[in-house]
Amino acid sequence: MVEKIGKKESKQNVKVYNIDISDGWDTESQVEILMKKLKTLKFYRPGLLYSGFDARNLGQVTNSKEGIVFCNTEEVFRNVQDEENPLQFAISNPQGAIAIYDPQKMEKTTDYGLYSYKIKDPSALLAIICL
Repeated sequence: MVEKIGKKESKQNVKVYNIDISDGWDTESQVEILMKKLKTLKFYRPGLLYSGFDARNLGQVTNSKEGIVFCNTEEVFRNVQDEENPLQFAISNPQGAIAIYDPQKMEKTTDYGLYSYKIKDPSALLAIICL
C-alpha cells in the first residue's frame, strides 16, 4: 500500500509517501516491491535518480555543499550488491527514506565524488519515500 503522508514545506510542495516493503524477505525482493509501488505513482518514469537518507532529518537544513546531493540511477538502485545502493543506505537507518529526483533538473559532477549531482532547479526533488 502506498500512503501519502504529507507535504514538505518548501518553495515546491514535495509529496512524502509511506511505502511498506516489509513483505520482502530480502533486499532484492524489497527493491521489487518498492519499484512496483513507485510505478503506481504519477511522477514515476524510467531514469529517475534515487538518494537514500535518514528521515529523522526530513525538513531540516542539510549540510549539502552548493546544492550537491549523492544520487544513483535506477540501475544501481535495483542492484542490491552495489555498495552505493540507496535502499541499502535507507534501510540501515532507523527511519530510512529515499529522495527521488528528476535527472533533467540535475547536473552530474565529480567535484564531491562519483555519485554527486548538483541541483539545477529546486523542483528537481519529486518525492520522498519513507520506508
